[in-house]
Amino acid sequence: MKKRIMIDLETLGTGPSSVILSIGAVEFDYIEGLGAEFYANVNVDSCLEAGLKIDGSTLMWWMGQDHAARSSLGTNEVTLERALRDLTDKFDWDGTEVWCNGLAFDLPILDSAYRATKQQVPWAYYNARDYRTLKNEMEYNAFKRLEVPPAVKHNALCDAQAQALTLIAMRSFEASNAVA
Repeated sequence: MKKRIMIDLETLGTGPSSVILSIGAVEFDYIEGLGAEFYANVNVDSCLEAGLKIDGSTLMWWMGQDHAARSSLGTNEVTLERALRDLTDKFDWDGTEVWCNGLAFDLPILDSAYRATKQQVPWAYYNARDYRTLKNEMEYNAFKRLEVPPAVKHNALCDAQAQALTLIAMRSFEASNAVA
């Protein structure tokens, strides 16, 4: 299995110093599909103690989300430091491509959180990959046919799984339509 991990965050802001509510990650391969998974709900107070911030408009946005999206948040929480340590320990990061839905969102927030907890980001900066760019380069109707919806929208693990499965479908579609 080529080492790839899709990461998704749920946060209380959109800037790099945002409070993290949950972290979801899943290994994937274009041929073998999904692999090991990681999910952690993060204690908000531990994020605030580390210097991360809450954005009021994002908090209000969360209040408007459906029950399924909000129901897993706040349960079985771990500290920010523990969540990041567990994420680091869960996967072999050496040479691993790290995918997210927008390089300006998930990875900068995680980078800030790792720094705030005095931990080192486990992946190499040059292995960062952007799912959003690839999906936006694809013709819209083709993308919509291939898109796998998350089992629960705005659940970090469900979103990471859906993004990885959609990316696998996109790569398969591209391979089957390649001109030799």
